[in-house]
Amino acid sequence: MALSTVAMMDKALKEHYLPVVQDQMDNHSGPMISMIEKNTEEVEGKNIKMVLKYGRSGGVGASGETGPLPTASPRSYEHAEWGTKNIFGTIAISQKLILASKSNKGSWARQLSTQLEDTTNDCKDDFYRQIFGDGTGIITTVASATSAKTTIPVTNNIKFLREGMRIDVLASDGTPKEAGRSIIMRDKANMLIGVAGSAMTLAQGDIITVAGAYMNELTGMKAIFDNDKDLYKIPRSGDAKWFCTNIIDLAVENSGTMQELDEIRMQEAIDEADEEANSKIDYIQCGAGVARAYQYLQQSFKRNVEYMNLKGGFKAMSYNGMPLRKETYEDANVMRFLNQKDFGLFRMSDWDWMSEDGATLHRVAGTAGYEATLYFFGDLGCRKPKGQTLMKGIIEH
Repeated sequence: MALSTVAMMDKALKEHYLPVVQDQMDNHSGPMISMIEKNTEEVEGKNIKMVLKYGRSGGVGASGETGPLPTASPRSYEHAEWGTKNIFGTIAISQKLILASKSNKGSWARQLSTQLEDTTNDCKDDFYRQIFGDGTGIITTVASATSAKTTIPVTNNIKFLREGMRIDVLASDGTPKEAGRSIIMRDKANMLIGVAGSAMTLAQGDIITVAGAYMNELTGMKAIFDNDKDLYKIPRSGDAKWFCTNIIDLAVENSGTMQELDEIRMQEAIDEADEEANSKIDYIQCGAGVARAYQYLQQSFKRNVEYMNLKGGFKAMSYNGMPLRKETYEDANVMRFLNQKDFGLFRMSDWDWMSEDGATLHRVAGTAGYEATLYFFGDLGCRKPKGQTLMKGIIEH
């Protein structure tokens, strides 16, 4: 009976649950994921290969009636090639559950559905968080040195940390210190987390990541908008300004003091992408504080904030007919203006189950249980960074 139950679970995971998981990950992780292109054609082996065009064709222009024709000169281009990233989600089924199914045929189905729903929701959340990161996996840092404690004071982003998450702590240079610690307490008011296990001694500035994630996460928005660092192994210095995003820093313009959000400056951000790269901005995203700043701006004009429905069941405020979306994982004090057509989710295949001799469920060595693991091999890519604009230095509300 146990073996037949495992076989039924295995079949259910492949035939019934997998299409649901794929739909959830592609269309319900977040609006940005649901709306951008999903692409397997530009992935060869384990690497993503993307052609980046920039500039204009030199073979276009006016001439005299009998003058020479324009000389053919195609647009400039660059080849970007970088490795795919690996994301996993694992569910566990105990031997006890399998045996219990002898007397209760529906018990395994209910518990399997519950586990899979929980894992899929957490996988969606972590996947979407990575879309906004810089690829390093760093969530926050240790705020002050600790000695022989199981509590950790953190500098920021405590909203990204939850009970049950497993984290690693590393020195500021990436040297591992503590691995796979489970969060058992979260104190938002005092910016503290508590972890299971023995007491630790940590230094101010030590970094905290999801377990195993250091330098392994997706190439997210922070990486795309960081003009001081290479992107997809292409340098962004010297003559490579074509590969840089547009930056409007309201604080720098105001002697280091942040400024209120202004619709004229928002239009400037949209125009900058158009003028620099002929890019048509169609999506705006920001954190909660800047979203409230936009609402405050509308309130000051005695306007009602309009909303619109997005693919995947998401909602967003409307600015001149385009979505202005509040994003949990977006940085504070910034607003990003994006052309979604320039972005793609490049992957080796759809989300799928890891298979062992054709079986999705496999026994965990040394334990009385089984596991199944979801996987994704791919990365986020932006074909035209110059077509995007970052506005920062915005006062939050």
